[in-house]
Amino acid sequence: MRITSLFVVSLFAVLAPTKAADAGSRHLSLGEIAVLPQSAANITPALRTALEAEMRDLDLRGSHKDAILSVSLVKLDSERDRGVASMTCVISATLRSRDGGVLFAVLEGRARAQGGSDHLQESALRGAVHGAMTRVPDALK
Repeated sequence: MRITSLFVVSLFAVLAPTKAADAGSRHLSLGEIAVLPQSAANITPALRTALEAEMRDLDLRGSHKDAILSVSLVKLDSERDRGVASMTCVISATLRSRDGGVLFAVLEGRARAQGGSDHLQESALRGAVHGAMTRVPDALK
């Protein structure tokens, strides 16, 4: 299943038209955002906000490539065990060249948030986005 999801995300990133929304970097633009679990479609604005915030914080001074980042939320699950709620989030991202659209990196971020907070979903989402985005500077070198 993981390989199938990765293939779908990669195919989507390569074939989908680019709507590059520059997030303050000449090296990295935000392209497509997809939410694969239909039940989580309402989280798209929060995903975009988290991505844009992470992109602003990236140090891309050593970057030699210009890329478009496409992201998919592939998993967002909630659980309750012994009265403790938890949320698991998985993000898959691809980097492709601006000129030609050649796919050169596939990144993944995973996070799990636990507790009684009403913000578990947001915390797990931000953690997964951060996990994926920390790998971007190395991929752009």
